[in-house]
Amino acid sequence: MIKLKDSPKFKEDLANYQKSIAEITDESVKQECTDLLIKFVDGVHSIDFHHDAILTAKRLPDAIAESRANLANSKRKLDTRLAQYRASKSTN
Repeated sequence: MIKLKDSPKFKEDLANYQKSIAEITDESVKQECTDLLIKFVDGVHSIDFHHDAILTAKRLPDAIAESRANLANSKRKLDTRLAQYRASKSTN
């Protein structure tokens, strides 16, 4: 079973986020987006951990639903913040 962190989609998203964050000139926004990216990556690792637990214990841990929600929330916040930054740069 492929881990989420090894999936082509995650690798592509991660590379795009890292590139976008590297281009940010406002240090406070860059730090905020970096923190959100860390939460996003941590969420992926959490889901991978829970999937491993499913395979070994052959049961679905309750925490996986929370991990999925946290991952989706982190990704949504990061996408929103990057979009806000890009919009502010285009109006200047």
